[in-house]
Amino acid sequence: MWKRVAISLGFIVALPVVCADAKEVKAEAEAPRQGFERTQNASAGQDASLAAGSFARAYAAVATRLGESEDVKKAAEVLRRGLEKANDAYIAVDLAAAYAAVAERLSDTNDIKRAAEALRRSLEKAQDPDVAAALATAYAKVAARLSDTDDIKKAAEVLRRTLEKAQDAYIAENR
Repeated sequence: MWKRVAISLGFIVALPVVCADAKEVKAEAEAPRQGFERTQNASAGQDASLAAGSFARAYAAVATRLGESEDVKKAAEVLRRGLEKANDAYIAVDLAAAYAAVAERLSDTNDIKRAAEALRRSLEKAQDPDVAAALATAYAKVAARLSDTDDIKKAAEVLRRTLEKAQDAYIAENR
């Protein structure tokens, strides 16, 4: 799917190509995954965050094409760990979207539930409004795949509280 990933002036450029089979997709997912992990562990700063976020988006784009459920699960795990480690808003917003895109492809009910729980925990800890909005969107996408009634009710409650909190902050800010 990705022929080359090049860094130019601090931005990541990915050139898409068509992968013929699942083996090629899995192999093509390696470069953006390694780039994401390398840049996320690099020293902090806006350039490192932009690069890590770009690699995360590229990795998610390839990972959503993975055919094996175990490969999708591993990709979601890489992005979840990254989301939990994210220490600035730039990368957290990108990671929330990337994680949701991959987590939507999970097939096992327990894996979907774990993904929703991970996003819920991150959402409840979020301080930055942009990060909270990205996490709420990601959580809603993954929670839509839940099948247990109690889990769905819990997700609805979390999203309701998040909206109320956002509304309260907006009202307080604009008085």
